[in-house]
Amino acid sequence: MTITWITAVLASIFNVLVNPIALEAIAWKYYFVFLVVIAIYGATVFFKYPETAGLTLEEASRLLDDPDLQPRKTSKRSHATLIES
Repeated sequence: MTITWITAVLASIFNVLVNPIALEAIAWKYYFVFLVVIAIYGATVFFKYPETAGLTLEEASRLLDDPDLQPRKTSKRSHATLIES
């Protein structure tokens, strides 16, 4: 939680102090920086967050509490198949 809070504070400081200077210096091209950051966020979520679609809350909790959690491919199996396995 502390890391999240520190990151949010640093991002706020960056936005207040650096963004106006960068926008003035390179104008509309600065928006490409935001596009790159959003692409990185998207790739992180896509490749690192576990798939929880079709799982019950208990199964998702068990999956997310696993200390050896590894990213896995999206399952095409139905919910009934997941419970039986």
